Amino acid sequence: MGAARLRETVVKEVPSYIFAKEPVEGRVKTRLCPPLSPQQAARCHLAFVSDIVTRTAKLDGAAVHLACSPDGASPVLARLAGEAGVELVAQGEGDLGERMGRALQRSVGDSGAGLILGADVPDLPLGVLERALWQVSTGGSDVVLGPAEDGGYYLIGARCEVPGLFDIEAEWGGSGVLEATVRRIENAGASFALLPRWCDVDSYGDLVRLAGRLRGTAPGAQTDSRATRKLLGELVAEGVSL
Repeated sequence: MGAARLRETVVKEVPSYIFAKEPVEGRVKTRLCPPLSPQQAARCHLAFVSDIVTRTAKLDGAAVHLACSPDGASPVLARLAGEAGVELVAQGEGDLGERMGRALQRSVGDSGAGLILGADVPDLPLGVLERALWQVSTGGSDVVLGPAEDGGYYLIGARCEVPGLFDIEAEWGGSGVLEATVRRIENAGASFALLPRWCDVDSYGDLVRLAGRLRGTAPGAQTDSRATRKLLGELVAEGVSL
């Protein structure tokens, strides 16, 4: 069975979910350790989440939700969501694909479209998010994907149900996720659009590159990625080479 027919109506408010873990030392951004300590890695994760939530909340036409894990035990994320004025929701049980699948299926069924965004792209330009929102709200494509440099994706959105979209053979977090997802979309007879490729921050090398990108940002944009900029400055002061 192929993808459901593309909706022709404009979706005025798109449910947009930012998937994030509670910043618990030793459970987030573990690939940054060493040289970072578990405490420093947890601070990185929180800064990244803070910046992407703040940026996404600026989108016109997006109903932003911070999707937390673990369910019912995310006090730091709850406080962040409250400060940003976005809704905190639970990701629920299952692997990443199952959790994303439920969120997107619910959004498409209730509102006609949905977006899911990872929290590891703190400097992703607002314009990229606006382009993704346009794709799913106006019907530019059935599915929109934001390719990550590591072979996965940092964003996925849809305005129709695509059978098996998250039922892929590639391991979540592995290099074959984007390719396997595109194959699912094509097999379902659905259309898709690709956003600009971006580097999500998983490893220490990614963190160094992020610091370099932010140092090169034009003076007029210095307030963007504020929490991440502050955190990187603190890490340098603590002896981390960036």
